[in-house]
Amino acid sequence: NGKLSVAQPGTLAVTKELQLPDGYNAADFANEEFDFTVTVPDAANSVLKAEVKNAAGEVVASSFDLAFDANGEARQSLKSGEMLYVYGIADGAAYKVSETQRAGFTQAEQAGLEGTVSAGETTEAKVVNAYAATGMLNGATALAGEKVLTGRSWLSGDEFAFKLVNANSAVAAPMPDDGVVIKKASQPEGTSDGTPASFNFGNITYTQPGIYVYEIHESATDS
Repeated sequence: NGKLSVAQPGTLAVTKELQLPDGYNAADFANEEFDFTVTVPDAANSVLKAEVKNAAGEVVASSFDLAFDANGEARQSLKSGEMLYVYGIADGAAYKVSETQRAGFTQAEQAGLEGTVSAGETTEAKVVNAYAATGMLNGATALAGEKVLTGRSWLSGDEFAFKLVNANSAVAAPMPDDGVVIKKASQPEGTSDGTPASFNFGNITYTQPGIYVYEIHESATDS
């Protein structure tokens, strides 16, 4: 009697995780999908069994066919906390995992994105993205004001200061990027009354979610 040895295939597991800065709710990103390309040249023009599990190990996408094209590439989307398992990969087969970049997300950690699969083992690849979206308030339109004199013309010594303040002390509101929170308004001597002296504060960049409220006060002490 002879003995027939059959090479046992291996498994590739691709994990997706997401890091959020303080102030963001993970539930708001629960349905965000990230596109991955799994390349296994030895699997070109073939179909392998795959499934997707969540962080608790529960199957969220039961066994399905993952098709590899002529270049050995297959595509699958994953949500944060999910893992793609690709079964039946030949022993010693090379693989590469890549993620399509998305605005606002940067790769904070990656591991095992390229290598070889071993028989009877699960080879792990992992991508962790950090969310770092920003927004900007246009100071020229949203933080603008004007000073108007009535009853007399402007004098050479007329100068009026205006201060930008955080109107909600419970929240630390970002201030203009240039650091300037006091602006002064003036006009040349003899400018007729009713002529506005315009001013505005600089742009404000936001990196944290929140409701920010500002007020512009005329400041006699800074004039």
